[in-house]
Amino acid sequence: MAFSGNLLQRFRRNLRSNNAVRKYILMPRMRRLIDAMQSPQRLIIEPINLCNFACPKCLYPSMERPKTSLDPEAFRRFLHAWIERFGGFESIEFTGAGEVLALYAFEDIVSVAAAAMPECLLTTTTNLYLLDPERATALVTRGLRKWQVSLDTVDADEYRSATGSSSDIDRTLHNLQLLFDELNRVPDTRNELVVVVHYFSERGSEEMVRKIIERVTPICHRVQSSPFNTLNGRITDDRYSASESESYPNQIPVPCDYLWKDLVVVSNGDVRICCVDMFDTSIDLGNVFTDTPDQIIDNRNRRLLQKTIYNCDYGCIPFCSRCHAPFY
Repeated sequence: MAFSGNLLQRFRRNLRSNNAVRKYILMPRMRRLIDAMQSPQRLIIEPINLCNFACPKCLYPSMERPKTSLDPEAFRRFLHAWIERFGGFESIEFTGAGEVLALYAFEDIVSVAAAAMPECLLTTTTNLYLLDPERATALVTRGLRKWQVSLDTVDADEYRSATGSSSDIDRTLHNLQLLFDELNRVPDTRNELVVVVHYFSERGSEEMVRKIIERVTPICHRVQSSPFNTLNGRITDDRYSASESESYPNQIPVPCDYLWKDLVVVSNGDVRICCVDMFDTSIDLGNVFTDTPDQIIDNRNRRLLQKTIYNCDYGCIPFCSRCHAPFY
């Protein structure tokens, strides 16, 4: 067993470090999928990069780019230009470095997306703390169908520590119930409220995850749990790094298709490599408010990165070489 385990670990290391192994064993399927893609299928866009929390697990407190928010009219023009050239997205996910509910005009952003692409699935990720009954009704009625709510504890003291604020866990749980009732009130099979739980790999975490699941299962549609992700080594806190390295040992790291499948945009319109790259970066991939859809797709740096990944040389992209997420 030990011998087999050592061989398996060696194989995984080769997948990360050996271009030939990846190129001839893993890449044919990926290349078939990539070659079939004409344009990104999913838009991941950041409505605002301002947050009401300062969670230790997040890079937000150290983010250097200026605080900005998405302009509804500029967003509308971009979506219509994209439709004219490539058609609609299959899904639009509102997420990023900030808290979507911190944007006063978030309801308008959702309305713009729903009007431009009525068949598109609209989703968001939120801590839900700033929700109120009026906004819950407005956002669900206007078409925001799938909600992912990050919740890493139901203990009052630990919640304040986890959010880096004086937040009240009871308020978040109340808002979770409020949103659950609203989604169930509006008939749509796509409506879904998912509670996302991140945990440490150390002893005792299982009990905390059990308590969260027990508390929120009656007021959500699904609970999803996973280890903390340090955004591929960008967070240096030992506790988070240890949790990630110990919890993803069986993942096989291979190149992904995000640069073909997804269009990732931050609040000022700048395009990014992937959702891990939504904090600070020096790579210019264009801007959806100043460039045409063709200029975005044919951006020189985007094409160079795609070529790098297509040829299995992704080790030269720092956070790609450390990425824990496998390609399926």
